[in-house]
Amino acid sequence: MKGAFMQAKQLLQQRFSGMEVVGSTYPVPATKQALAQGLGLAQMVGFGFVIFGDKLFQFMGYAAPPELYVQHVAGNRVGVGVGIWFLGNFLQNQLLSTGAFEVFYDGTLVFSKLAQGRMPVVEELLSAVESLMTARLHN
Repeated sequence: MKGAFMQAKQLLQQRFSGMEVVGSTYPVPATKQALAQGLGLAQMVGFGFVIFGDKLFQFMGYAAPPELYVQHVAGNRVGVGVGIWFLGNFLQNQLLSTGAFEVFYDGTLVFSKLAQGRMPVVEELLSAVESLMTARLHN
């Protein structure tokens, strides 16, 4: 989305010289933030399990780690660790991504990707801002 913002900023400033265009992040719902933090914690627990699993099973009184652990984790610690890292980061990014691209002019919503379900067409964005500017000048 940063690339789309930079493109929109450049187009708006070219069409309307002197216009200040400011980007900001759209707030992520608290539930998604909490889930992402919980996922980060689960990721750390997973890393601990991969690294210290043998010792953990010993501590819990097992004579030997379960065969499932030995076959799938102990023999491929690096692969499992990388998998946990990639999957955890992918899921966290999905939770924290809002998909928002909201354009306001002087506090008035000009375009909402969340409402429209698509990115704006260049002329659509420029004409909407121009209409609002013209309306404000005549008031």
